[in-house]
Parts: sequence; structure tokens; C-alpha cells
Amino acid sequence: MLNPSTQSSSKATPLISRTRVFFMAILLVLVVTLMINLQRKGAELASQASQQTPATIDDLTYRHADFRFSIQAPSRDWVITEIAPSKAQASPELVREIIANTTNVVQLTRQLQDTVVARCTVGVFNLKELYSAFAVAAESLHEIMDQYQSPQDTVQVIWPVTKLETNVAEGAIFIVKIPQALMPLEVWVATYLIKDRVAYTIFCQTSEAAYSTYRDDIEKIIGSFRLL
Repeated sequence: MLNPSTQSSSKATPLISRTRVFFMAILLVLVVTLMINLQRKGAELASQASQQTPATIDDLTYRHADFRFSIQAPSRDWVITEIAPSKAQASPELVREIIANTTNVVQLTRQLQDTVVARCTVGVFNLKELYSAFAVAAESLHEIMDQYQSPQDTVQVIWPVTKLETNVAEGAIFIVKIPQALMPLEVWVATYLIKDRVAYTIFCQTSEAAYSTYRDDIEKIIGSFRLL
């Protein structure tokens, strides 16, 4: 004869197991729901924080608190236009596909009547590894050569990649001339500044005919860059 206590225990065990699994499933659902709500709340708080520090244009100076930089127009002849108030920074794989992954933030434009004769675009992106400004600029130049160089069209390197002396961040600069048939503003002055794995680019463009006229303005724009 079976012991009554033993018989009762053998029947109760499956019920206890099923109850435990049921409560564990409920607990798992609650944890997942809580995590989703916390992530959503965190995103809302981040969005609110970003909205509290919008970019500003004060006279000739543009400041972007989230991207932590400012830049200045050389005169009122230049128009400052914010391109992308987006708070996200692009993160290319190491230093590849720089131009495609740069988040362009603001543009300074010089017009003559209704024609753009010069412009400088400021962009920003993250580096997943710590590279020098020289290496990043060299990769950018390589990308330009790949895109615009062909047997019919030649990209002329006016100024090779050179380290840029600056107290703001580690910098490098190069100047190229793109075939005019491909780009009306064919002279490109590309500057890269790197601070703590964040890379800033100041990409200035003008025509060969206007380069001597706006060269000083372009140099002033590059020299006005500051980290906040």
C-alpha cells in the first residue's frame, strides 16, 4: 500500500511546477515591458534635453551646443543656413566612407546676385577608432579621387594633405580641383579637425576664377572654428 503522504506529494509536484512556470512567464513579460518603457522614457528625456539646447545664430556666429562647436562668417555678405538640426552623429566604419557618412550641419554661403560663388559646409561624424586628422583627410582625398578621377577627367591636387597647426584640435587640410564639367565650384578646400574621436569637417568650395577673391574669407571661416 502506498503511503498517503507519498501519493499526495507525487500528484502535487506537477501542479507546483506548472504554477512556477506560469509566474515566471508573467514576471518575464513584466520585465520586458518595464525595459521598453524605460528605453522609451530615456529617449524622451534625451529628446527633451536636446530641445533645450538648440543651435543659435548670433550676428555672424553659429553655435551648436549638442555638436559642441561654433563657426563664424567673415562678413554679412555670407549667409548662414542650418542644414540638419538632427541630433544624431554619423558613425562610419573606422575611417571608411567618410564623405557619405558625414552629418552636414551648417552651411555658409556667399552669393553674387543670384549665383553662389563660394560656400563652406561644416559636418561632423564619429570615429570608432582613434585616427589622426592626417589619416582621415588622406582617406577623404582618396574617396574624392575614386569618385571624380577618370581617363577623361583629372582631379588636380593643388595642395596635398598637410597637418594644420591649430590650438583647437588636431587638424589636416588639402585642396583639390575637380573637373569643371563635373562641378561648377571646382576648387575644394577640405579641412578635418579631430577631438576625442569626434571629427569635424569644413568643406569649402569655389570656382578657380573666384578662388583668389574668396581665399581670405575661406581662411577666416576655417580659422574661426571653435570647440564649445
